[in-house]
Amino acid sequence: MFKDTDLYKYADNLQKYKKANVFKDVLDNKFIKDLIVHLNTDEQLGKQRVNSLGARLGFYSEATQIITKGRKKMGEPFNLNDTGDFWDSWKVTVKDKLIEIDANGNKDGKNLFDLYGVDILGLNDDNLQILINEVTKFYIQYYRKYLFDY
Repeated sequence: MFKDTDLYKYADNLQKYKKANVFKDVLDNKFIKDLIVHLNTDEQLGKQRVNSLGARLGFYSEATQIITKGRKKMGEPFNLNDTGDFWDSWKVTVKDKLIEIDANGNKDGKNLFDLYGVDILGLNDDNLQILINEVTKFYIQYYRKYLFDY
């Protein structure tokens, strides 16, 4: 008789929830992974032209402006998207308790991480807040479904 009550079903779901890996269950999805890549590449490196610490990576020289026939302007900050290969190589992996962002930094015999630091990967405070706002929605949906979907 008790097994047919909402309280029993809720308690049963709660026991299953205790065994779940909520972090991975909630964040390991295409939307969140794509959002992280978008915020890191298009927004941060592309529009803001900063690394995860908010620092500029460098500025194009007059020689670069001449070589690129004005495509890159002198004094304009780097965005690390000359050919698109670097940006296209970004990958996000969600593990048990962390999110790992990786990319192939090898370019023309040089390593972009050696040149610009590992902080080109990762979100600055503004973009991290955008991610947190989106992730919060996923957590709420997860809890509602997991605990109350019976």
